[in-house]
Amino acid sequence: MIEYPSQVIANHQQSKQWQLWRQILIVLLLILMIYSGAAQALSTADSKARLSQVVLATGTHYSPFIDSRLPNGGWSSAIVKAVFQQLNITLTIKPLPWSRVLASTEMNHVDGAFPYISTEQRHNDFYYSEPINYVPIKIIAQQNVKATTVSDLKVYTFCLPYGFSSAQDFLAIVTDKNTTHAPTTRDCLDKVLSGWADVVLVNQYNSILQNKQYQSLKVLPMSVAQEPLHFIVAKSHPDAHNLIRLFNQGLQSIKQNQVLDSINQAYLRLLASKEKSMAKH
Repeated sequence: MIEYPSQVIANHQQSKQWQLWRQILIVLLLILMIYSGAAQALSTADSKARLSQVVLATGTHYSPFIDSRLPNGGWSSAIVKAVFQQLNITLTIKPLPWSRVLASTEMNHVDGAFPYISTEQRHNDFYYSEPINYVPIKIIAQQNVKATTVSDLKVYTFCLPYGFSSAQDFLAIVTDKNTTHAPTTRDCLDKVLSGWADVVLVNQYNSILQNKQYQSLKVLPMSVAQEPLHFIVAKSHPDAHNLIRLFNQGLQSIKQNQVLDSINQAYLRLLASKEKSMAKH
């Protein structure tokens, strides 16, 4: 096929136009990338400025995870403090009754709260961090409780402290119909002793299990998964995503630099020492 001069010229012009549009497109993409990066950097910087100090809520007693008598206010508290120290964020912790902690967090009276187990209901309103602790669970019951599996327990009455939720293995078992509440774990155990409840879920580290008044109760020989505890932020918080992201980064950092391991080992030694001391008495 023979191309006439006019066709050659037209093809050449089309090629030049395409190259020009291609260059314009590349420039526009570069501008968009630069703008997007700058906007993200400004957003991150703005978020960091707002998050230069945070206020978190926690309960008043959930030993050894929250306990004012223990180093740094308890095991979970020690880890959370280490995370924010790693992030160079000034931290204030407000102890509140457990029944008020979630409400204060959801209404953004505080920036977040800890330590909480994950539940389907809470996931509607809160974002969760990576786990900060794990709770080994014991099932304490009256002597007349006849159960060999978790599902067998659904015919009995549970007691949960206010503000607490049941362990994951019990979500299908513990319902509003078979649950009563009390201010503390001790009060729940007292309810079991008096016959107002049958079963209490207790974290294995709780020293209250050593009290002689509860020796008439029994520990059910059931295997229950350890419950992870989390830092949570209300989804309505203006910096919710950034706060969770920063917390997870800080948590990862103290894992890598062995600070988390040091805290965990110190608390395991402390708990072992307390257990030996109580056994002697």
